[in-house]
Amino acid sequence: ADPQRALEADASERVALVVDDGRRALARRPARYDLLTLEPLLPDSPFAVHLYTPGFYALARRALRGERALVCQWVPPHALA
Repeated sequence: ADPQRALEADASERVALVVDDGRRALARRPARYDLLTLEPLLPDSPFAVHLYTPGFYALARRALRGERALVCQWVPPHALA
């Protein structure tokens, strides 16, 4: 099994959980999604810098299936200045 995947539904299922670097996963996966949910590190974390860029959000937009597809991102307002 791919070590980057914690769980993946079989081909007959509609849901797959992918645990990976979000930017890298979207860049290398041709899949089209109805929903992307993100829970990235805080923006001031040194490893999160690439997850809060216009390029990352462009990758996310390209990965969506259509106009009704969504990207939902958790942002902790209590932890932001």
